[in-house]
Amino acid sequence: MKRLILTFSILLASLVMVNAQDKATAKATKLVNHLTQVCGLTPDQVSKLQPIAESYIKTKEANKQQYANDPAGLKSANRTNNQNYKGQLNTVLTPDQQQKLKDYMAQQKANRKSSGGSQEGGQE
Repeated sequence: MKRLILTFSILLASLVMVNAQDKATAKATKLVNHLTQVCGLTPDQVSKLQPIAESYIKTKEANKQQYANDPAGLKSANRTNNQNYKGQLNTVLTPDQQQKLKDYMAQQKANRKSSGGSQEGGQE
């Protein structure tokens, strides 16, 4: 009976981990698709950005768990993650695409300010 419970527990834990990875991959794919629309990415750029986006999302989720009781630590860790992501993103994007993204982000920021901050958008 103990073996059965242990086996079931291991199976359940592995299913939860796979589900979490699938969600991170789906979020990363959504992010890359959005960047494709905004910046006009090439298929080669998409293939380079997918693992970068997945790493960004997984780190963001890990930070959320690690700093669950430390808002200042979470903010700092996410700021570092964002800077790393933007640096890696800029190595893949052309200068024209970087400018398109910068313009888009400025527009989203202006939209959030004009709507009182209730609209969610921008880059994850």
